[in-house]
Amino acid sequence: MHGIYSPTAAAHHGSNESDPSKPALDTPFMRIARDLRDWWLELPAYLRIAPDRMPSLAPPTHIVSLNVLYQTTIILLHRPFILGARDLSQPAAQKSYAACKTATKAVYSLLKLQVNTFGFSHLTYMNTYAAYIAATIAVFRFEREYRPGEDTKTVTQNLGLNFLLDVLQGCAVGMPALERSVAIIKKRMKTVLDRLATNNLQNLFPGSAPQAASST
Repeated sequence: MHGIYSPTAAAHHGSNESDPSKPALDTPFMRIARDLRDWWLELPAYLRIAPDRMPSLAPPTHIVSLNVLYQTTIILLHRPFILGARDLSQPAAQKSYAACKTATKAVYSLLKLQVNTFGFSHLTYMNTYAAYIAATIAVFRFEREYRPGEDTKTVTQNLGLNFLLDVLQGCAVGMPALERSVAIIKKRMKTVLDRLATNNLQNLFPGSAPQAASST
């Protein structure tokens, strides 16, 4: 993972993808992606929850958490190559962006399924970490995809950001360390809204005012 999160990793991600005459590079990213895909495919069917075929009731929480962790790992694998990309129009960056969006939607759906079945009290710290990682992508999507004139609250709801912050804020009562995660997301969202000259953070996400926090 050190190779993936190094400052220069994003610049070289998929650098030979557009040139079929060059051999494919066996990079740390490609090895982890391959191992992760193989692990998922070899997982027993009863442990996998297909994001596009969510059950009406959640299976036992350890199964939901396993699937949440897998989707979160997908985001962590691809996120450096979109947040650090010089040009998101490049094919490799577009693939990573699509992977992050799909995994974020899956995390949202899985956590929603668990909350609807068992309530917030059954969410673990790992679940809330997944909510935070997914929220970073939701904010990134808002920054890229919001169009002037759109209702900001509707957009953030459609991106799942409101629910993900509800998870973080609700669980922060019993897990005070989550307050920093909430502050980071709100601070980033405020920066985006200020740039768009639509600073209505309090209306979007009711609750305590964001605290100063360094971004990650």
